[in-house]
Amino acid sequence: LHRIGWNHTFDFSTPKESISIDLAHVESMCAIEVDTRAQYLFRGKQRHTLHGARQFKSRILSALGWKVIHIPYYEWSALHQNPNDE
Repeated sequence: LHRIGWNHTFDFSTPKESISIDLAHVESMCAIEVDTRAQYLFRGKQRHTLHGARQFKSRILSALGWKVIHIPYYEWSALHQNPNDE
């Protein structure tokens, strides 16, 4: 992300609420959350649902004015298999 000029902070914590964000671009209030397998509920082979705590965190950040982007573990893993897809 730094290569494309998106300067961000790892493990950012919101000043007042102390909510942690995996990657934060503070100037634009954009939060990227990299979701691990443990943060999902599974219903069958192809149905993945973020668990309640993760959804609640996203709603709080959105209410505070942050744009929240989730990167699911299964998309992140696919990039590691084909680095040309970055």
